[in-house]
Amino acid sequence: MLLSKPHIEKMRLRFSPSGHLETDSNRFISDVETSKEHAFPSVLLCRCQFDISQMSNQLKEHYDISVPNDIQQAVTKRKAEYLAGRVVSKWALERIGSKSLHVGRDEDRKPIFPIGFSGSISHSQNTAICVVTTNEHIKYVGIDVENTVSNKVANELKHLIASNHEFSLLRNSGLSINQKVTLIFSAKESLFKAIYPYANQILGFDSSSIISIKNNSLELKLRNDIADKIQSQSVFKCEFIVEREEVTTLVLS
Repeated sequence: MLLSKPHIEKMRLRFSPSGHLETDSNRFISDVETSKEHAFPSVLLCRCQFDISQMSNQLKEHYDISVPNDIQQAVTKRKAEYLAGRVVSKWALERIGSKSLHVGRDEDRKPIFPIGFSGSISHSQNTAICVVTTNEHIKYVGIDVENTVSNKVANELKHLIASNHEFSLLRNSGLSINQKVTLIFSAKESLFKAIYPYANQILGFDSSSIISIKNNSLELKLRNDIADKIQSQSVFKCEFIVEREEVTTLVLS
C-alpha cells in the first residue's frame, strides 16, 4: 500500500536559484518521507513535519514559493500550513520528474499542478502531505491527514458524519471512538477532494457512505445523485493508516 512503509529521508530542505532542492539548515521543515509502490510507479507520496514556531515571512523567498495575498495577510498558523503544503508538493514534483515545481491555486482554492501531473495536498497541525501522479488514467486524486480528535469532539461529530451502520462496520477494527470518527471524517474528506472537480459542488458527509472495510482500506459509495453527476463510478477505495495522533487517508482511482 502506498501509505505504508515509506522510504524515510530525514533532511532539511531549501530551493536553489534554479528551483531544485538542496539540503538546508532551516528548522521549519523536517522529517521528509517519500513513498512509491512498484505497482504504481507513476504515483509518489511525500510528507514532512513543519514547525509553526519557525515560521517567518522570509521563508516564502527562501523556498521560492508564490504566496497569495490572502495567505500573506493570514495568521501565522495559516501561513505555515500553506507554505509547508507547497514545499512538500515541490519536493514530490521534483522526485517524480517534473520540470515545473510550481503549484498554483484556482478560484476555489484547489491546487493547480503542472500540465501532465495531478495531485492533492493536505496538512494537520504539524504534518504536510502531498500525492502526485503522472498517470492519465487516474482521474480521481484526494489525500487528507487529520489529528486524532478528542473524546469531546468525537462525541459531537459522530452522528453528523456517519450512520450507525457505518460505525458498525468498524466494530472489530480495534480503533478507539476518537480514531473511528477521525478515520471516517478523513476518508470522506479525501473522497470529496478527489471528486470535487467533477461534482463541482460542496458535498456534505451524507454524500457518501462506508460500505466495507478490510485491513487498511475501506470502500465508500457515493449517494446516487452525486454519482449521476460525475457520470463515472460510484464506489471508491480509500487507503488509510491510523497512528496514535494522526490519521491519513488516500483515494486514487
